[in-house]
Amino acid sequence: MYADSLLNTMAQKYELFVRNHGLIISKTTEQNVEKIIELDAIQDWIDRLHLFDKQEFESFWHLKVEDADAALEIVLKKFKNIHAAGGIVQSPEGDVIMIHRLGKWDLPKGKIEAGEGIESAALREVEEEVGIAELKTLSSLGNTYHFYCFKNEWIAKTTYWHHFSASEAKELTPQLEEDIQEAIWMNRGEVELALENTYPTIKSLFKLFWKTN
Repeated sequence: MYADSLLNTMAQKYELFVRNHGLIISKTTEQNVEKIIELDAIQDWIDRLHLFDKQEFESFWHLKVEDADAALEIVLKKFKNIHAAGGIVQSPEGDVIMIHRLGKWDLPKGKIEAGEGIESAALREVEEEVGIAELKTLSSLGNTYHFYCFKNEWIAKTTYWHHFSASEAKELTPQLEEDIQEAIWMNRGEVELALENTYPTIKSLFKLFWKTN
């Protein structure tokens, strides 16, 4: 069971996903939303997570607020929080590393260890999961939030994303013990095809990434 969310600090807009259902947090009302709610009704959305997690069709609710940052913080405080980091790695030719894990195309990422910095964790996880080293950090890409249910408790997992560059498109080695079946370089066209079988947040992350890179 999972839910995902994309942080877009420039637009003051946040998208939290539970499978194909999304909760949009912003001041401006979005189009094509099923329901508009106020912050005091957020518990109703939380109580429905297990239902949204089972649905296959796309739907959106909109949480209309004056301060999206404050609203997101209120939502996250209702869950146990853990933190992870990962990245989009590009070759000099512009190709990107994608991994295939548990039937979905994804990006390398993993849990931040105690006392570890965010950027250091992102570098370590990318290196471990795809077998690459000597990456250069180019920029921060923002955060996503993945909610999942463990022992009947919903947990909020914040993932911090970075943009890395590699000196060359070296051969990759998938970390099999982390259920990664493939780790390959893809050009933009191949990435777009892979995004047809991925998570909503990865799609949103690339949508923002292509705009700025």
